[in-house]
Amino acid sequence: ERERERKRKKARVDKKRGSKRERKMRWWEYGVVVGVVLLVIGKENSKVTAKGPGEGQSDLGIEERKDRLFMKLRMLYDDKPQTTGAVCLDGSSPGFYYGGATEAKAAQSWIIFLEGGGWCYSEQECRDRSGTIIGGSKNWHPQKNMGGPMWRDKRINPTFHNFNQVYIPYCDGGSFSGNRSEPLLVTSKEGGQQKLYLRGHRILYRVIEVLISDYGLNDATEVLLSGCSAGGLSVFIHCNEIGDLLHSINPNIKYRCMPGTGFFLDSPSAAGENVFPDKIKNAFSLHEALGGTSEECRLRYPNALWKCFLAEHTYLSAKYPMFILNSAYDNWQIRCILGATRERCAGLGSFKGCIEDMNLCPLEESKAIVGYGELFIKRVDAALESHPVGHGAFVHSCQIHCALTMSKFWETVHSGGKTMRDAVDEWWQSSSAPTAEHVTLPECHRRIPPVDCNNQCQKATKLINSAPAGIRAAMTGTQGERPLLRSAQSEEGYGTPRYVHDKFQREVAMGGTRAEPQEAAEAAYGRNGQRRAREMGTVDGMVMNQNRKRPTLHPTSTGRLFGTPKRAIRPVGAKD
Repeated sequence: ERERERKRKKARVDKKRGSKRERKMRWWEYGVVVGVVLLVIGKENSKVTAKGPGEGQSDLGIEERKDRLFMKLRMLYDDKPQTTGAVCLDGSSPGFYYGGATEAKAAQSWIIFLEGGGWCYSEQECRDRSGTIIGGSKNWHPQKNMGGPMWRDKRINPTFHNFNQVYIPYCDGGSFSGNRSEPLLVTSKEGGQQKLYLRGHRILYRVIEVLISDYGLNDATEVLLSGCSAGGLSVFIHCNEIGDLLHSINPNIKYRCMPGTGFFLDSPSAAGENVFPDKIKNAFSLHEALGGTSEECRLRYPNALWKCFLAEHTYLSAKYPMFILNSAYDNWQIRCILGATRERCAGLGSFKGCIEDMNLCPLEESKAIVGYGELFIKRVDAALESHPVGHGAFVHSCQIHCALTMSKFWETVHSGGKTMRDAVDEWWQSSSAPTAEHVTLPECHRRIPPVDCNNQCQKATKLINSAPAGIRAAMTGTQGERPLLRSAQSEEGYGTPRYVHDKFQREVAMGGTRAEPQEAAEAAYGRNGQRRAREMGTVDGMVMNQNRKRPTLHPTSTGRLFGTPKRAIRPVGAKD
């Protein structure tokens, strides 16, 4: 009995001592947390933000600053076919995403980004595209965030992080160039008649008009026009027209263009067939895209006007400084220009396998790809010679499409000793510098396999190959520019991607979670979702993280995140 009493007494003493230690530790931690929170609040409240449309010059609190991490969708519901004619393929209203500047000093600084998504080359392909998120606006997400030059983190994007941001969704299938007055009548899938509107040029200029009249673009002192893939080609085509419009308002405006992955070669396939040029010619004619091209280019090619629908030809007429961002081994071009047949991309030889891992590419295909890269660099060099001052280029050797929009590539991939971000920043800050000072070319483009000598490309390739199939397709561009899309004709065909109607896939495909900082990620997914998103780069909403030891979070087709409980998933805009 005495022994039991002694043990009980000892247990009570130990418990009392332990609770004191725990209480002391909890108060110590609490004190540190309170100090950090007060420090953060003090810094946030000391920052001054920009004046948005119709707003006064005032400080923003934490909630307001979080809100500005996203661009919000602004629909142009007044634009019906019988008025301005600015409508998507399916006749739905167009729109744009807008996010105001986050600092007062950037209130008159703008970056406008044109979305990409391939082209529809025939009536059937345009019909199949209509009603999807790249052919209509019915399923567009209410908010958006993007990486690269539109990333809001100053550490990753020091030059453009605080600009007014505009993202114009792509819903016409003709690089914002179509100007067909009468709707195209086609047979619908149900057997009836369906109207298609090929009016991308009207959409682009209606958005610019609204930005000028209602959002303060008329007061802009500096504007960067950018885009990727089909949107990058749009920048080549429309840089002059938009620049002329803005200069008519403010002759002293700093206006430049930065097309990403839009330099598609006018080149035959490895079999010698003009597959891609013929398809571009069809798209140019179908969309009646002549009006969007420059007069100088039309005079240069009077008997082949469709050539003005390709970057290497229309760039010769550029009037404003332009910086070309592209891979010499863009996997979309390797598949759909070099390795294409008239029926499908990567239809020749083993080009499909080369896209998945170029280190395993057969020798003949490797030689063809190396030759294509050399031709690409030669064509870019020749085009730059026509603009000796103010222009530039960053050409890398990574096997990737639209690296511009991927923050990890934007800040880490090197070419010629520079990162993409640093090369762009130097060009933007320069004034009438010789073009040769801002041209960066890959250092190892003549080796087989062609990406073997760039460590950053190797890291990116390993990351891509370790991802699930649907996400890998989005990262590499092998299914167009949105994840989880399928061709209307075949899995590898040229047809318009068909959208897979899954709630979480839709969110990922629309880029709603792309490149989110930590606060935005937590607001979107709840506290247990992407907690360290600020340290990550993203690819169309898929988190890429090379440094974490924990499992990388990847949205999947079932709406789950690896390493995250199912209850933690939140669609963008949902409340906890």
